[in-house]
Amino acid sequence: MELEEITDLERRLVKSIKRSCLLCHARRAFHRSKNPEKEIVQASLSALAEIYENKFNALRRKNSTPEKIQAALANKRLVLDAIDTCRACDMQVDRGNRAMSELK
Repeated sequence: MELEEITDLERRLVKSIKRSCLLCHARRAFHRSKNPEKEIVQASLSALAEIYENKFNALRRKNSTPEKIQAALANKRLVLDAIDTCRACDMQVDRGNRAMSELK
């Protein structure tokens, strides 16, 4: 995958995560047994972690600046932490959305 494709996919996934997380948070009062928004957020977070892995490797292959390489690695770690946070979420706070605002 080219770096431009990775960046475009990254941007779309972050937007999807933010939107779905806010929907999940807003619908907490419905007390549904099945929550499709939470499943979308978790799947998107997993895909985003893989995207950051690909971005990290693409930046290393291109001999990019160390700051960009470290930012991709830090973002991957942040997303992996967000996956665990989302799994344990009680929907009282939009945790996935807030984690996306911390990306570099």
